[in-house]
Amino acid sequence: AILVNLPQANSPEHDPQLHHDRAEVALRQSQWQRALDECTIAIDLDPTYASAFHNRAVAHLHLGDATRARTDARRALQLNARMARAHIVLARASKAIPGAWREAEAEQALRNALQIDPDLPEAHADLGRLLRRSGRPLAAITHLETARDAFPHDFWSHYELGTALYAANRWPEAIGAYKAALAIESRPEAFNALAVSYVAHGQPEMAIEPLQKALALAPNDVAALTNRGWVELQISRPSAALDWFRKALRYQPEAPSARAGMA
Repeated sequence: AILVNLPQANSPEHDPQLHHDRAEVALRQSQWQRALDECTIAIDLDPTYASAFHNRAVAHLHLGDATRARTDARRALQLNARMARAHIVLARASKAIPGAWREAEAEQALRNALQIDPDLPEAHADLGRLLRRSGRPLAAITHLETARDAFPHDFWSHYELGTALYAANRWPEAIGAYKAALAIESRPEAFNALAVSYVAHGQPEMAIEPLQKALALAPNDVAALTNRGWVELQISRPSAALDWFRKALRYQPEAPSARAGMA
């Protein structure tokens, strides 16, 4: 249990909303422990304060305690089942706890959030990622497009959409999504994904430039080194391909794709 000294009954601070509001300020400032402590005081003063349970769940999640975050999110929803953001926190906490059934709980929580607020972009983003990672890219795309439209300047909104489009074999659209992500931030994983999309779309020669940029940012990136080898094979340069595979194996001797390329 987290022990926090409660104010005296005649104190002006004997007001749960005061501590709730302080917690919200702390959350905005990423002061997770302070937010947790203020929420705990608010809850002790008013055990039916749903928003305080939600905010404490957020703090627990940022402090790495998914189990307590899940408990507080569930309590918030017992007190107010229409709190859409508490469903999102429940989903995030559930996904962070090992166990296959947690994914089903997370998916249901996100669907509940969208039933309450169909336009909630965070719920669309989280549900889209969950669906994509569970092998349902077509179902993920609509949610990820909604999140992308809500967060047009967010790298990950475009990147996650590109990953779902790639998995759905919609390669030209995936290329566009990765380019949009890279226009926001240059990251090696996005350059690598762009290159792979070009190859899947039958344009291996177009993959060379993004792989060069990926390796300029991360020279030891085994995936990019290996992919460069496979691109060289596709454009009929086997000697160059072997050089790239050897470089990949220098950093990761058991890299299966690089070993396969050497065969």
